[in-house]
Amino acid sequence: MIFKWFIELLRSTPIKCIAFSQGGDHIGGWNDKVVAKRKMMNSFFCLTNRPFKFYGMMNDDVNSYLKNGCTGDLFFTYMRFQLDQTDTQQSNGGLTEAYIASGTYRKSFYSIMIAPSVVKI
Repeated sequence: MIFKWFIELLRSTPIKCIAFSQGGDHIGGWNDKVVAKRKMMNSFFCLTNRPFKFYGMMNDDVNSYLKNGCTGDLFFTYMRFQLDQTDTQQSNGGLTEAYIASGTYRKSFYSIMIAPSVVKI
């Protein structure tokens, strides 16, 4: 039912992509007035007829909502549904090995290069 609702939301709005929230999004407590945040990470609901570009090899989810968002595309995390995932850099596969080898600072610096006016470390 949740997936169907997300697809209906995408079809009825100009949103490019919507994601589930993550545990870190709720640090500081739950605020039921904040329904969505302007970000998108780790889960992606999108429509094939509204493509968008992923930027970079590292931190590409963040880079994508930053760069595409700067040109007016809408990306959101819906705060009322939360993704339960393993701790960062604890599971094998994906970019875990690259992130461990080069460190979180280097990974995050890619986002500064993509959108220096809106990102800081």
